[in-house]
Amino acid sequence: MALDATISGASANSYVLRADAQTYFDNRLDVAEWTSASNDDKDSSLVMATLRLDQEEYTGTRADSDQALKWPRYGVYVDDVYQEVDAMPKPIQEATYELALAILKDNTLLADTGLEGFENVSLSGLDVTPRFREAGKLPANVLRLLVDLKTTIGNSMRLLHS
Repeated sequence: MALDATISGASANSYVLRADAQTYFDNRLDVAEWTSASNDDKDSSLVMATLRLDQEEYTGTRADSDQALKWPRYGVYVDDVYQEVDAMPKPIQEATYELALAILKDNTLLADTGLEGFENVSLSGLDVTPRFREAGKLPANVLRLLVDLKTTIGNSMRLLHS
């Protein structure tokens, strides 16, 4: 798979380049899965992370109607600083890196758990309420990176800049 991180590109499939992800992870602990992954697996994890991030709803509007991905966007502020459309916002880059690493650590992260249809299970007098993650739920560290960019966090609405 060819990684395409062209900003506003019509065939872009990643928000970041592998080399930039490598630079990011060079300064991190607990990245053994990234370090040991093949270049193809690194690229695939970056593409999967991007595609998952693209399922979220964000502030602003697409910079170009022909772009393949949701970013870059017009009308976006991070810490009251306007984000230009000719560069990828740092929180999107970092969220992509972090989610790619999480996917390499657990390739079932974005898959259904198999327990979605069960609220409670009873077997021969044993009553269990399973504690499970929601399928496709973003890790907490990724959500924290996106807090200024998403239109909603959980079930609450956020105020948007005008």
